Parts: sequence; C-alpha cells; structure tokens
Amino acid sequence: MAEAAANPAETGLSPSSLSGREASPNQPSHPSNREAFFNNTTVNLKRSQNLKLRRTVEC
Repeated sequence: MAEAAANPAETGLSPSSLSGREASPNQPSHPSNREAFFNNTTVNLKRSQNLKLRRTVEC
C-alpha cells in the first residue's frame, strides 16, 4: 500500500482524493478511531434492537 501511495498516478487517485477519503467520518483511518467507531455502531445496533423488542412487548 505504501508503494501505491508513493505513486498516485498508478492508482488513478490524486493525493487530494486520498486525503479526502481518509478524513471521511464513516471510515476513520486511525486504528483507535476505527475501533471506537465500530464499538459505537455495535452499541447503537444493540440499543435499537432492544427498543424494537420493548415496542413489540408493549403492543
């Protein structure tokens, strides 16, 4: 991957597009940020599933 980053012409991506993709909030480039992002998504999924279960029980 380091070789592809050194030669942006080979990948067909300009450095500006690469930096824009790395800075997107949906895909954090830093490992700790990525772990925190996936932890947050799993927590949110569990929370939404619990809310759906509670709604079905109440009805």
